[in-house]
Amino acid sequence: MHLESDWRNSADSPLRLRETLIMLSQCLFYVGNDTGPVHMSAAAGIPCLGIYTDRIKGNVWTPFGNNHIIIRKSMACCDCKLEECRYGTPSRCLDMISVDEVCNAVHQMITQIDSPPV
Repeated sequence: MHLESDWRNSADSPLRLRETLIMLSQCLFYVGNDTGPVHMSAAAGIPCLGIYTDRIKGNVWTPFGNNHIIIRKSMACCDCKLEECRYGTPSRCLDMISVDEVCNAVHQMITQIDSPPV
């Protein structure tokens, strides 16, 4: 017997753009790496915690707007613009970001939501 999976009920299924935006609109904040959903969240006014490599110097590709936290580690090879790190995978600058750092930033995001600026 073959059971056909309904892709909309699978956690690993690709979401359509509209479904992704609907899902993101339910978030208090978004945590993710440098991909489309972080920018979609920012465009929807959702605060973002972005985890970035240092392959492009500055904030060229960070979420637009305020209330975002960007975690990035600078290296001597910053601004290399390489798709793949010459030092291996994951990128050394990404690998230097600790779980504790991300957890602390998540806590900071929660604190900002619980006590917005006056």
